[in-house]
Amino acid sequence: MPLTTERRNAVRDGAIAFVASRLFVLIGALIASAAGAAERARQGIPKPGSAARSTLDALGRWDGTWYLRVAELGYPESVPAGVTYGQIEARAAFFPGFPSLIKVADPVVPGGRLIAALLVNLVLGAAFVTVVGAMTRQVAGEQVAGRAMVLTAMFPGSVVLSMAYSEALMVLAAAGALWCLHSRRWLAAGLLAAVASFTRFNGLAVAAACAVAAVIAVRRRREWSALIAAVIAPLGGLAALAVIGGRAGEAGVWFRVQREAWKEGNSFGGTALRGVGQFVINPFASPSNALTTGSLVALLIGAYAARRARVPATWLTYSAVIAALMLLPSTITARPRFVFSAFPLLIAVAIHWPEIRPQRWTYLMSACAAGLVALGALYGLDSVVIP
Repeated sequence: MPLTTERRNAVRDGAIAFVASRLFVLIGALIASAAGAAERARQGIPKPGSAARSTLDALGRWDGTWYLRVAELGYPESVPAGVTYGQIEARAAFFPGFPSLIKVADPVVPGGRLIAALLVNLVLGAAFVTVVGAMTRQVAGEQVAGRAMVLTAMFPGSVVLSMAYSEALMVLAAAGALWCLHSRRWLAAGLLAAVASFTRFNGLAVAAACAVAAVIAVRRRREWSALIAAVIAPLGGLAALAVIGGRAGEAGVWFRVQREAWKEGNSFGGTALRGVGQFVINPFASPSNALTTGSLVALLIGAYAARRARVPATWLTYSAVIAALMLLPSTITARPRFVFSAFPLLIAVAIHWPEIRPQRWTYLMSACAAGLVALGALYGLDSVVIP
């Protein structure tokens, strides 16, 4: 089927936005690298390597370090009681989907595991933006599809598509599953949902979407085959827990490491609200509080747009579960990367946008570009805790 001019324009806009957004993140990483070099020089610490290498290292910090350790070492054979964040066994807190891809790519990509991880995520990110366009096209047409791809690529939370984080694989699998659910391709949807839940715990949000799609299909059309997706979807998450627990010889080790090493518990939104309150009182005291506040504002805007745009129930279900899992924890709470994982809300904003004055799109893209640079720099700085 030949591409129409409208589709070519949409794909072109999405591709340009994706490349530009990755350059903005790279600029942020360069800023972090330069700041780190200046601080080392001030303290008389020897330079660790080239500027290019330190820039790439800035994209592999925080959770990226742990995923690379899993790819290198596998999961621990045992996890000591009272395990802490500083112990190597704490890698049992990370699901195996993304490290498995790193292990596959590492032998064929020159430069080591970090380069392999970053390259894998660039490919996954480009594929994800493409699938977002296909999803949007199903419900809102070609012009909106182009706008959705641009907004998704430029949203500040997309910084993780340039980092050694697992979100790129999870959102690609989730987008593919939601796309298949809309097309009633139940087996494919279930398999992709299983990949999402094998990659991240919050990938189970796709399983919730599959369950809702199955209920709707059975009630409206007596389409019992939709249950295939609902049954297969959570198996990835169960398999991830089994892999980690089986290796350690402890069935619930993932939950224990989350609790002991990451001090994870449930605040039911209390941590996020405290962060917003502290930001209102002193806006410049903490980057984490600023990110929490900005993330909640973005989430509310997306929710409002989703209500106005009347997006599919499966999209709403997935986004609602992602948001709930973002707000529940008592430690790391609302962050741009978690809002980014609720990408159907970004599509909803793109759908709703024609009701807003078009010239504001330029302002929105400028703000997103600044956000990408800022987050690229912040994630690259060891002194700022924003995992």
